This record gives sequence, C-alpha cells and structure tokens, in this order.
Amino acid sequence: MFVWHSLYSSTISSFAYQGLYNPVVGNTPGTKKKAWHSFRLLCQKVESFQTATLLATGNATTNTDVTPFYPSGYTAPNIISVAATDNDDLLASFSNYGVSTVDLAAPGVLIASTVRGGYAYFSGTSMATPHVSGAAALILSVCSLNTTQLKDMILAHGV
Repeated sequence: MFVWHSLYSSTISSFAYQGLYNPVVGNTPGTKKKAWHSFRLLCQKVESFQTATLLATGNATTNTDVTPFYPSGYTAPNIISVAATDNDDLLASFSNYGVSTVDLAAPGVLIASTVRGGYAYFSGTSMATPHVSGAAALILSVCSLNTTQLKDMILAHGV
C-alpha cells in the first residue's frame, strides 16, 4: 500500500506501477476538472488486477454529487472515495461530501504525520484516506477477497 501526493502524468505512472504489485492503492490528488480521463481508464485497468483504489474526496466543502471532484468522482467497482471526519466523528468542516459520490469517511482532522525531523499534525481527506487504505490492507492480510468483496466489506462494516 502506498499513498503519495503528485499530479497528472507522474500520478498516473506511479498508480499504474503500484496497481500491478499491490492489492490496495491509496491516492490523494484531485481537481474539479475532468482532466483525469486517463486516470479513469487506468482505474478500470487496475480493477482487472484486483487492486482496490482508495481516493480522497477533496477539501472544498463541496457537494460532489453536484460539482464532481476527480479522480474520486469516477465510478468503478474498485474505487472507494473517502471523506474526512473530525474528533466528534462528524463530517469535517472542510471535507467534500456526496450521497452518491462519497463512499465513507474516516478521521481526517489533526492527524499526526511524519515530517523531516519529527512529527506534525495535518487535516484533510488526504489524511483520512490512509486510514481506510490501512484497514483494507489488514483485511486482505487475513481474508482472500476480490476488490468487490473488499469494498462491500468495508462499506458494510466500516473501518
């Protein structure tokens, strides 16, 4: 499982490589522009590798059912789009949301992260997505599931 921050061609290249070798791929870039057509096609290809694709939904307090956010706005059986919750398990004030475009939410406010020289706290859907990626990897470490079964399990039981 890998989570990285990059855009467009480098993201697509990295994603293609990771999809070949990992059962779970977490990805956090995004845009309102539908410039991610290649990424959508790649998600469909990676699905054939049985790789779950976890995507951050964005931090613009936007209803993504109305104003899509890509690449998490694409629909594919292997995509799980992740919003952020706060310390009270409520939708974070900045998180994008959508009944049909967001699959679930995970902790994303003041999450400890490593930085050069120690630790720092960050907030965002990019901080929430690794929680779900980690849970997916742990599930796959003890259960043999295809991506559809994994997604169904995560959505049915939460993480």
